[in-house]
Amino acid sequence: MTVSLPYRRDRRYLTGVDWIIGVLDRMTKRETGTGNASQIILEIEGAVCGARLRETVQAFVARFPVLSGRTARDWLNLAPFWKMDGGTGHCCTEVLPEEADTGSAIAALSAASNAPFPTERDHLVFRLVHAGPGRSCLGMAFDHRVFDARGAELFLDRLAGFAAGDTSPPPLELARPVREPHLSDWAEKFAAGRNVNRALRACASAHPARLPLPGGRPGFQCRIQALDEAASRRLTESAYALGGHLVKMPFLLARAAQAVDLVFAGRGRAPGHYLIPVSIDRRPPGSGSQPLFFNHISFLYFLLARRDFESTASLVKSISRQMYEQTKSGLPGDFEQAMFLTRILPVGALASISRKLFRGNFGTFAFSFLGETACRTREFLGHRILNLLHTPRVSTPPGLGIFLNEYAGRTNIAVANVKGLLTEEEAVGLARCFLPDNPRT
Repeated sequence: MTVSLPYRRDRRYLTGVDWIIGVLDRMTKRETGTGNASQIILEIEGAVCGARLRETVQAFVARFPVLSGRTARDWLNLAPFWKMDGGTGHCCTEVLPEEADTGSAIAALSAASNAPFPTERDHLVFRLVHAGPGRSCLGMAFDHRVFDARGAELFLDRLAGFAAGDTSPPPLELARPVREPHLSDWAEKFAAGRNVNRALRACASAHPARLPLPGGRPGFQCRIQALDEAASRRLTESAYALGGHLVKMPFLLARAAQAVDLVFAGRGRAPGHYLIPVSIDRRPPGSGSQPLFFNHISFLYFLLARRDFESTASLVKSISRQMYEQTKSGLPGDFEQAMFLTRILPVGALASISRKLFRGNFGTFAFSFLGETACRTREFLGHRILNLLHTPRVSTPPGLGIFLNEYAGRTNIAVANVKGLLTEEEAVGLARCFLPDNPRT
């Protein structure tokens, strides 16, 4: 159907998912003082030159006007769009002077990512830490309103190519993306909204467990557990044995849910239900130029009952069944369509309505399995990349997330939580839940 309202064809209108990410950003700022951001950390062999890093980053980022944008509203049709103003991209590059081991360097970068972006038009910050004479750790903190995790990996891959000498200009659709506002097919959007509303209300009616958020405006902490290749292979074999060939996510989510259940058990609780929102990438597989910017994700929602925790196999079976049912019913696509309807409200108003509608309960914890990274490069500025990690700031509430990614045959686990939500012992237990010596693995 033809779009029924006028719009500018040179603008990148925000999707409903983009708008919901803005809502999560507002909620997280309210609870923690800093928004919904994340960070990729490259563990690099050798000492990366800080001056060369600054020069390379500044030259590359300047090619993307989208990186200096901000949210605006088109008063012709009330649809929000990303206003770029014809300026150039901007980022801040910091070189932290700390000389320490790799673990300390990653901890320093994780702590530094709690700082807000300098201005409303800053959406990227690069930080470099030299971890002794033979290691460097480079952090790329990014605003989730501009990048999802896969897009940030794709951007970093292009940056590495640029640093290696690929100075061809990026395609216009990447440097200055455009997208129509989707102001048509209202009946389909309302039907999708009814399907999403039924699903979410069914989850909310189960009163899923959640951990209480600490008071004040605490920052985030992120604990990393990097598996070696042997442990990663064993984890994959276990996932295939219970979840089916080439299907890892149900087993990984089951292990994460069991670990969180142990946290509640340690506090003397045995909740009847847990609710886990799981983000999934919606980019079409095998397409040529994958979109870098904005959010190309949707969500699945898994409601796990106490009876599902009889064994790992029963948990995997429940998760696999729910994944099949939601995919068959078209829930991820319906979520994308339904969220277009939310854009009429400012993010602050929508955040307030959402808190009241769900009584502040947005799930027990967030989960994501990114799979093999989209950053295929193995070098950066002439240095070998040893590993690629994600240290996200999870949306708050729930303030707790377990995220997995793979790089060069290795699996990395990140447990992100608002400070004070978990004890040190609980955080360690969650991070270690995928280790081969864990009795449930």
